[in-house]
Amino acid sequence: HETGTFIYWREAERFRCIAAEADRSFGSKVEKVRRHLVMVDGCYLVVVDEVTAEQPVCVTFMAHTAGELELSDGSSRIKGLQTNLSVSFVSPVVEQSCVDPPICVRDQLTQRVLHAKTAPASHIELVTVVWPERGEGGQPVYEWTDATLTVKRPDAACDCLIFERTSEGLKFTDLNFFKNTPPLVVR
Repeated sequence: HETGTFIYWREAERFRCIAAEADRSFGSKVEKVRRHLVMVDGCYLVVVDEVTAEQPVCVTFMAHTAGELELSDGSSRIKGLQTNLSVSFVSPVVEQSCVDPPICVRDQLTQRVLHAKTAPASHIELVTVVWPERGEGGQPVYEWTDATLTVKRPDAACDCLIFERTSEGLKFTDLNFFKNTPPLVVR
């Protein structure tokens, strides 16, 4: 019994992307479940989860870690031995919690599980960015508007990840890069 299918994948000089659907994995009341992954410059990861349901549902993003977990408004930090990862929930607002299992996942001990849960809705686009922290360079600023994710990097450069809205749902189409752009207005 097939539960999921790859929808598309693409590679270019600055990115690699893949998307899959798992519509049949969540029961008859959930009409569409898609996950889009875009790795930019081999540096950071963008995850867009699309869920459409007959009635309002919540979406929970989970990340398992053996490291420490710090929660803050709209983002989390996973502290590793050699590096830290910033997990930013760009849109919509999520309620975060830390679950301290510990549990084994594929023979690896998981010390903590990050849960980020959306409010109930019939259509959700959960946009998440995983950014490795590098020294004192600061954190990026993100904005999701009309199916475009703008990433204002700490070095003042800016990436625009463009998704197209199709009858099937979102599809990643392009990545634009701008040097020395003015800072985003954070709302």
